Amino acid sequence: MKLLFNSTVLAIVAMFFSSFGYSADFPLDEGEFISAKMPMHLVYPRPNIESNADSRHRWAHSEMEYQIPIGVQGGAWPFKYELVEAPAGAEIGEYFDGAGYGVISWTPSSNSGTYSFEVLVTDQDGSTVTAEWTVDVDNEKFVFIEDEYNGVQSGTFNEPLEDFSDWYLGDAADTTYAGKIVVFRGGNYSMVGDADNNYNVNFTPADKTLAFVGYPGEKVVVDSSKAQVIFSNDEANDFYVSGINWDNARVDVGNPKFFWFGPDASRTTFWKNTFSNITAGTSGTDNAGPIFYGHSNALRENIFIKSNTFNYVTNSDGGNGHYVDLYRANYVLVESNEAKNSKTNYGFWMKATNAYVTVRDNVAVEDVYGRQIAIHYGDASETIPHDHEVCWNRIRTNEEYAAYRPSLAFAVIFGENFDWREEHYNSFLYRNTVITGFIELRNQGASAYQAEDNLAVANIVSDVTNNDTSLIYATGNIALDTSEYSVDEIVDDQGYLISGSTYRSSYLGVKGAELAGRYSESAIAPVYEEGSATKVFTD
Repeated sequence: MKLLFNSTVLAIVAMFFSSFGYSADFPLDEGEFISAKMPMHLVYPRPNIESNADSRHRWAHSEMEYQIPIGVQGGAWPFKYELVEAPAGAEIGEYFDGAGYGVISWTPSSNSGTYSFEVLVTDQDGSTVTAEWTVDVDNEKFVFIEDEYNGVQSGTFNEPLEDFSDWYLGDAADTTYAGKIVVFRGGNYSMVGDADNNYNVNFTPADKTLAFVGYPGEKVVVDSSKAQVIFSNDEANDFYVSGINWDNARVDVGNPKFFWFGPDASRTTFWKNTFSNITAGTSGTDNAGPIFYGHSNALRENIFIKSNTFNYVTNSDGGNGHYVDLYRANYVLVESNEAKNSKTNYGFWMKATNAYVTVRDNVAVEDVYGRQIAIHYGDASETIPHDHEVCWNRIRTNEEYAAYRPSLAFAVIFGENFDWREEHYNSFLYRNTVITGFIELRNQGASAYQAEDNLAVANIVSDVTNNDTSLIYATGNIALDTSEYSVDEIVDDQGYLISGSTYRSSYLGVKGAELAGRYSESAIAPVYEEGSATKVFTD
């Protein structure tokens, strides 16, 4: 079923609300947020008793700022974050209109010691969840790599290695730096792996590392044209990647990827990275894209994809490419990512996820083509999927491409696979802004889709047949047909409501993805310097 979203299910409603001021007041006023569709769940960081002893969030270095994002799936967003317990000097951005929102920042004052952290997260309904863990300061737990360094190379902060190959040593089984967190200083690196594995970086994390980290505030670029990171069937639980620009994917293979996970990949985190310049490869028909969690017999949990940029991701027409492709998982949070200059068939693709999945506050507005968010409900989940939400996303797709490839004109698509038809349940779509592309809901489950307070601006196609209004429970959505309205009079090229327009005064903060007072500068949707993986916050 197409809805204008592009069907007659939703009438165009003219509702005029007063414009709300920019404020850090918490909670928001009634009508400015949506109550929780599912309970709050802490995705990251998980407690010590559950996480691997080598996990990134459990270690700090005295010469590097400790930065850790807090990830909460579900709940009534935006949240408030508070430090209940932390060492002196630690900070967290509490409110959605402030820098460092939801991110722990701390510089240790000594080179040893164990410190406790406790963060209280409160949602708009007043519900809470707590994150608790300990951090050991130990400089020996890290190995540093610094481009163009020419001194003694021991891997310490003052005597770093010089390139990726100095750490990997061309051998998947080499354990020289086993268990150490790999930190790249600013510079350019070339990723080359094991000759016996077609030069891919194929390893068991226990023998190598559980974390690749870009040094905070420095631009790190890793050329990936000669290798993919492949975990195959090896355990990758607790793997963490942050602050790195992964550039130029290997394209001499059928379906390129930067990261390829096998069955065991629970508690994996990608934060503040850039993935750029990846094409369809020699085939492009089998899950080509930056981050791929493959078909799995093991149920993954606590997947966290936050504040990454996907730039120049190009899939073949009709192929099943993506930004992120995920099979079999519970408790997934895909939040505050940006896609631009990209053509993709499924975008942020929850291909066969199971339950408790949140795709929230992502932005795809700058020269993007094709589907940007897809909840597939594929049969590989092996159990009836339920409790998926797509919310607070801002999408503006290329209108000419939508006309050229109508099958890819759906900016957001739910339930494309029919395997769980009449069985899946609790599917929610709310507070999204979708421009030029359509929203499509297919294959009704045991309960109707629920669409609430979305803002859609697009041409209504004239050849839609067999619309079944029982597929959806809709309330408060705004559908503006561009055969009657000019897109550029409603929103700008970033998908924000035009300043000074009646649309902005009517819908700001109550319809679509914009929060009250939120316009071109936002600490929630990150702004990136071109070609850099460093997040820049604007106050």
